[in-house]
Amino acid sequence: MRPALIAVVALVSAALGASGALVLGKAAGWVDDDAGAVRTVLLSAEDASGTSESASATSLVGNRFDPAAIFARSSPGVVTIYSSFRGGGRSQGSGFVASEDGHVLT
Repeated sequence: MRPALIAVVALVSAALGASGALVLGKAAGWVDDDAGAVRTVLLSAEDASGTSESASATSLVGNRFDPAAIFARSSPGVVTIYSSFRGGGRSQGSGFVASEDGHVLT
């Protein structure tokens, strides 16, 4: 193939891929027509008095995804797991309690 033909095929492929990604994003609700929308991100900052201030998160327009509700419901079940192995090896990971009888998913 000639270099010019390869360049044209690459540009057309890139344009088609970008178009497909935008269509998929729009269908999934990831692309928002309201460019002036304000999104609040949940964050916590400790002030000088040692108390914690939090902003509440708003869900994305048009769907039921609510990160603040998921965090509020699931954060008490988050665990840190430490493992020690024969020979001195150690590991650390995280997971969450998935059932009443203590099953943990990592």
